[in-house]
Amino acid sequence: MRGEGVFADQISQMFHVARRNTGLTEAGPEMSTASFRRREGPRLGLGL
Repeated sequence: MRGEGVFADQISQMFHVARRNTGLTEAGPEMSTASFRRREGPRLGLGL
C-alpha cells in the first residue's frame, strides 16, 4: 500500500531524514519468505 497526499509526503520525508541520520542505506535488505513456513495441522478457530 502506498499513501498519497501531504501527510504521506511528510511521513516519507521524515523517514528519509531518519534513515540518513542513522546511516542506513536507501535500499533496505531484500525481502524473502524463505525463513517462514506454513503451519501444519488444525488451526485454531475463532469460536464464533
